[in-house]
Amino acid sequence: MENHISSGILIGSLLLMLSCGQGEEIRQYSIQQGEFQASLTETGELQAVVAKHIIMPFLGWKYGYRNKITGMVEHGSDVEEGDSVFTLDPSSVMKFLVETENNLELEKAKLNKLLVENSNKDKKLRAQLRHQEANYNMNKLQLEKSQFDSERNKIIQELEFQKAEISLNKIKRSIEYNVQIAEYGRLIQLTRVQQMVNDIENANRALRRLTLYSPNKGILQIAYNRRTRQLYKIGDESYPNRSLASIPDLRRMKATSSVNEVDIGKIKIGQKVIVRLDAFPDLEFNGEISSIGKLSHSKTRESNIKIFDLEVLIEENDNKTMKPGMTVSCEIIYSEFEEVLYVSNDCISREKGQYLVQLTRKGDVIKIPVDIGPQNNSHTVIYGDIEKGQKVVPVSSLILGP
Repeated sequence: MENHISSGILIGSLLLMLSCGQGEEIRQYSIQQGEFQASLTETGELQAVVAKHIIMPFLGWKYGYRNKITGMVEHGSDVEEGDSVFTLDPSSVMKFLVETENNLELEKAKLNKLLVENSNKDKKLRAQLRHQEANYNMNKLQLEKSQFDSERNKIIQELEFQKAEISLNKIKRSIEYNVQIAEYGRLIQLTRVQQMVNDIENANRALRRLTLYSPNKGILQIAYNRRTRQLYKIGDESYPNRSLASIPDLRRMKATSSVNEVDIGKIKIGQKVIVRLDAFPDLEFNGEISSIGKLSHSKTRESNIKIFDLEVLIEENDNKTMKPGMTVSCEIIYSEFEEVLYVSNDCISREKGQYLVQLTRKGDVIKIPVDIGPQNNSHTVIYGDIEKGQKVVPVSSLILGP
């Protein structure tokens, strides 16, 4: 801010030197004494404290990583609760839905085929079981009859009986294992079918979520697309969970601004701020700093200037003039002084690194060197061989001679 004032003072000095002695009547100010509020002014933007956001839904990665906007309500439109405000491209969901429905029929056919095969195999094994049971019973009977035969025949019958017993136990285990394997296979295939049924239900729900509705009544404020740095428009794509728009609650407003890192030491939570709308500069709204960014960042991608973000909570509200997105100036009052001398910024010039004020004495304009102190939008504290009430010539009132 000092550099800005210094440039203006230098130009004013040239005007003063060229204009002195022209005999023209010029405006005058007085050096004032009293309480002084030091401030710095930053540009900001008006926003609602509370806003309900319309978020790009997360439908599922199977439909793709980004969703395309195919229809939307215009920025700044009045909307009612439940109004359709965005429509999204359904093509990826529809493609998945058609493919899954076709695959579902195939998997159902596989399940039916598996059930038939399992049933046939079970019937075959149970037929073998009945045959082995009959063979087992016959060998058991032959073993009992061999008790009266020779020792050689007894051994032969015992071996035949053991063989029949082994075969019977083997077929019983085969049936038991087959039942388990068939059940596992059935459950796996049934799970595949059920998963596809669930996918189809989810896809149908996703289709219904491709239309986004207004959560409440208000003014629709379209968000900025991070990729294009412009407001979202039809054809743009966005990742899930990003805000596409918001509907602000205009009953409570705030101003978002920033401050240069060299001035951050002057800024504290709770400091008073005077907020002025660029569209209505005569209107002033009182506020206070409610938030200060913890980390600095570059002002722009190409700039080396570092800034801290600020939020100013505005105490008053005027729905007729205060609209989200309007440009504002925030005059931050960072210090207050008592009984100091101060003068209009327009009354200070600078020559060869020395600040000057132009006093009028007996009709002449006299340059008096001064030191400058804290400043605000309109006045600057000055120190030097000056007194309260002395008349000072504003630089802007001096007129160049012919």
